[in-house]
Amino acid sequence: MGMCELAAAALTVLASASCTASATEVASSRNAHSAAVTAPAHDTLPINAGPTIARDGDCPLISQAAVAKADGNRVGRSEVIDRDGRAVGCRFYFDARRGYPRPVTEITSRRFADHESAYRAMLVAAPRAPSSQGVRDLVPGVDGVLYRTAFNPPDGRADWACTFVVGVTLVTVKTDQTNTSYDARQLAIAVVPAFAR
Repeated sequence: MGMCELAAAALTVLASASCTASATEVASSRNAHSAAVTAPAHDTLPINAGPTIARDGDCPLISQAAVAKADGNRVGRSEVIDRDGRAVGCRFYFDARRGYPRPVTEITSRRFADHESAYRAMLVAAPRAPSSQGVRDLVPGVDGVLYRTAFNPPDGRADWACTFVVGVTLVTVKTDQTNTSYDARQLAIAVVPAFAR
Protein backbone atom coordinates (compact mmCIF):
# COMPACT_ATOMS: atom_id res chain seq x y z
CA MET A 1 0.00 0.00 0.00
CA GLY A 2 1.47 3.37 -1.03
CA MET A 3 1.61 6.40 1.23
CA CYS A 4 -1.25 8.14 -0.60
CA GLU A 5 -3.49 5.08 -0.16
CA LEU A 6 -2.41 4.76 3.49
CA ALA A 7 -3.20 8.44 4.09
CA ALA A 8 -6.60 8.15 2.39
CA ALA A 9 -7.44 5.05 4.42
CA ALA A 10 -6.36 6.77 7.63
CA LEU A 11 -8.49 9.84 6.97
CA THR A 12 -11.47 7.63 6.12
CA VAL A 13 -11.05 5.64 9.33
CA LEU A 14 -10.75 8.80 11.39
CA ALA A 15 -13.75 10.42 9.75
CA SER A 16 -15.96 7.40 10.40
CA ALA A 17 -14.52 6.31 13.75
CA SER A 18 -16.87 5.55 16.59
CA CYS A 19 -16.14 5.94 20.26
CA THR A 20 -13.81 3.07 21.18
CA ALA A 21 -11.04 2.45 23.66
CA SER A 22 -7.91 4.48 23.05
CA ALA A 23 -4.58 2.92 22.11
CA THR A 24 -2.92 5.44 24.39
CA GLU A 25 -3.24 5.53 28.13
CA VAL A 26 -1.76 8.56 29.79
CA ALA A 27 -0.76 8.66 33.42
CA SER A 28 -0.48 12.19 34.70
CA SER A 29 0.72 13.91 37.79
CA ARG A 30 1.10 17.60 38.51
CA ASN A 31 4.75 17.76 37.48
CA ALA A 32 5.29 14.69 35.31
CA HIS A 33 3.57 13.08 32.35
CA SER A 34 4.29 9.72 30.78
CA ALA A 35 2.57 7.78 28.06
CA ALA A 36 2.37 4.06 27.49
CA VAL A 37 1.24 3.14 23.99
CA THR A 38 -0.10 -0.32 23.28
CA ALA A 39 2.58 -1.91 21.10
CA PRO A 40 1.60 -2.08 17.44
CA ALA A 41 3.12 -4.50 14.93
CA HIS A 42 6.90 -4.84 15.20
CA ASP A 43 7.58 -2.62 12.20
CA THR A 44 6.07 0.42 13.94
CA LEU A 45 8.18 0.31 17.09
CA PRO A 46 10.30 3.45 17.59
CA ILE A 47 14.06 3.16 17.28
CA ASN A 48 14.62 5.62 20.13
CA ALA A 49 12.26 4.43 22.84
CA GLY A 50 14.56 4.84 25.84
CA PRO A 51 13.76 6.80 28.99
CA THR A 52 13.44 10.57 28.91
CA ILE A 53 14.63 13.19 31.39
CA ALA A 54 13.07 16.65 31.73
CA ARG A 55 15.31 19.56 32.73
CA ASP A 56 14.65 23.28 33.07
CA GLY A 57 15.82 25.15 29.99
CA ASP A 58 14.92 27.01 26.82
CA CYS A 59 13.21 24.84 24.25
CA PRO A 60 15.25 24.43 21.04
CA LEU A 61 12.06 23.68 19.05
CA ILE A 62 9.92 26.75 19.74
CA SER A 63 10.21 29.82 21.97
CA GLN A 64 8.13 30.49 25.08
CA ALA A 65 6.76 33.60 23.39
CA ALA A 66 5.60 31.59 20.34
CA VAL A 67 3.90 29.01 22.61
CA ALA A 68 2.22 31.77 24.63
CA LYS A 69 0.90 33.40 21.45
CA ALA A 70 -0.35 30.18 19.83
CA ASP A 71 -1.81 28.67 23.00
CA GLY A 72 -3.21 31.89 24.48
CA ASN A 73 -1.56 31.31 27.88
CA ARG A 74 1.11 33.11 29.86
CA VAL A 75 4.11 30.81 29.85
CA GLY A 76 6.38 31.11 32.87
CA ARG A 77 8.72 28.14 32.60
CA SER A 78 9.88 25.57 30.09
CA GLU A 79 11.58 22.21 30.29
CA VAL A 80 13.59 20.38 27.66
CA ILE A 81 12.85 16.66 27.37
CA ASP A 82 16.06 14.74 26.61
CA ARG A 83 16.63 11.16 25.51
CA ASP A 84 20.19 9.89 25.28
CA GLY A 85 21.52 13.44 25.65
CA ARG A 86 19.42 14.77 22.74
CA ALA A 87 16.39 17.08 22.96
CA VAL A 88 13.29 15.16 21.81
CA GLY A 89 10.66 17.52 23.16
CA CYS A 90 9.68 20.34 25.49
CA ARG A 91 7.09 21.09 28.15
CA PHE A 92 5.77 24.55 28.95
CA TYR A 93 4.09 25.67 32.18
CA PHE A 94 1.64 28.44 33.00
CA ASP A 95 3.22 31.47 34.66
CA ALA A 96 3.34 30.38 38.34
CA ARG A 97 2.86 33.96 39.55
CA ARG A 98 -0.71 33.65 38.31
CA GLY A 99 -1.56 30.25 39.84
CA TYR A 100 0.00 26.84 40.21
CA PRO A 101 2.53 25.88 37.51
CA ARG A 102 0.21 23.73 35.44
CA PRO A 103 1.38 22.36 32.09
CA VAL A 104 0.02 24.26 29.08
CA THR A 105 1.87 22.63 26.16
CA GLU A 106 4.01 19.54 25.63
CA ILE A 107 5.88 18.53 22.50
CA THR A 108 7.32 15.01 22.23
CA SER A 109 8.93 13.08 19.40
CA ARG A 110 9.97 9.53 18.54
CA ARG A 111 12.02 8.36 15.55
CA PHE A 112 11.23 5.26 13.49
CA ALA A 113 13.12 3.18 10.94
CA ASP A 114 11.17 4.68 8.01
CA HIS A 115 8.37 7.11 7.17
CA GLU A 116 5.71 4.42 6.71
CA SER A 117 6.40 2.97 10.19
CA ALA A 118 6.16 6.44 11.72
CA TYR A 119 2.90 7.08 9.84
CA ARG A 120 1.38 3.81 11.07
CA ALA A 121 2.43 4.69 14.62
CA MET A 122 0.62 8.04 14.24
CA LEU A 123 -2.58 6.19 13.39
CA VAL A 124 -2.18 3.94 16.43
CA ALA A 125 -1.26 6.80 18.79
CA ALA A 126 -4.24 8.99 17.91
CA PRO A 127 -7.35 7.57 19.56
CA ARG A 128 -10.31 6.63 17.41
CA ALA A 129 -13.10 8.78 18.74
CA PRO A 130 -15.73 11.13 17.38
CA SER A 131 -13.49 14.10 18.21
CA SER A 132 -10.57 12.81 16.08
CA GLN A 133 -9.98 14.84 12.94
CA GLY A 134 -7.61 13.86 10.15
CA VAL A 135 -5.72 16.87 8.78
CA ARG A 136 -4.40 16.61 5.25
CA ASP A 137 -1.46 18.93 4.59
CA LEU A 138 -1.07 20.38 8.07
CA VAL A 139 1.76 22.02 6.19
CA PRO A 140 2.41 20.94 2.58
CA GLY A 141 3.34 17.25 2.58
CA VAL A 142 2.69 16.69 6.32
CA ASP A 143 -0.56 15.04 7.43
CA GLY A 144 -1.72 14.98 11.03
CA VAL A 145 -4.47 13.99 13.42
CA LEU A 146 -6.20 16.25 15.94
CA TYR A 147 -7.78 14.51 18.92
CA ARG A 148 -8.71 14.87 22.58
CA THR A 149 -6.47 13.35 25.25
CA ALA A 150 -5.44 13.66 28.90
CA PHE A 151 -2.81 16.31 29.58
CA ASN A 152 -3.77 18.89 32.23
CA PRO A 153 -5.04 16.66 35.08
CA PRO A 154 -8.20 18.67 35.99
CA ASP A 155 -9.38 18.46 32.36
CA GLY A 156 -9.63 14.66 32.22
CA ARG A 157 -9.41 13.50 28.59
CA ALA A 158 -10.71 16.77 27.12
CA ASP A 159 -7.41 18.47 26.13
CA TRP A 160 -6.65 18.88 22.43
CA ALA A 161 -3.54 17.39 20.82
CA CYS A 162 -2.09 17.08 17.33
CA THR A 163 0.11 14.20 16.15
CA PHE A 164 1.98 14.33 12.84
CA VAL A 165 4.91 12.75 11.01
CA VAL A 166 7.89 14.52 9.47
CA GLY A 167 10.24 12.12 7.68
CA VAL A 168 10.85 9.28 10.16
CA THR A 169 9.79 11.30 13.23
CA LEU A 170 6.41 11.08 14.95
CA VAL A 171 5.65 14.33 16.80
CA THR A 172 2.86 14.92 19.33
CA VAL A 173 1.81 18.37 20.53
CA LYS A 174 -0.52 18.43 23.56
CA THR A 175 -2.28 21.52 24.86
CA ASP A 176 -4.39 22.34 27.90
CA GLN A 177 -7.10 23.71 25.61
CA THR A 178 -10.47 22.00 25.94
CA ASN A 179 -12.66 24.31 23.86
CA THR A 180 -10.96 24.18 20.45
CA SER A 181 -8.41 22.18 18.47
CA TYR A 182 -7.13 25.38 16.83
CA ASP A 183 -4.27 25.94 19.30
CA ALA A 184 -2.95 22.37 18.97
CA ARG A 185 -3.01 22.74 15.20
CA GLN A 186 -1.22 26.13 15.26
CA LEU A 187 1.46 24.84 17.64
CA ALA A 188 1.99 21.77 15.46
CA ILE A 189 2.40 23.96 12.38
CA ALA A 190 4.89 26.12 14.28
CA VAL A 191 7.14 23.17 15.29
CA VAL A 192 7.16 21.29 11.94
CA PRO A 193 10.27 23.20 10.76
CA ALA A 194 12.21 22.12 13.87
CA PHE A 195 11.76 18.49 12.84
CA ALA A 196 12.23 19.05 9.10
CA ARG A 197 15.90 20.07 9.47
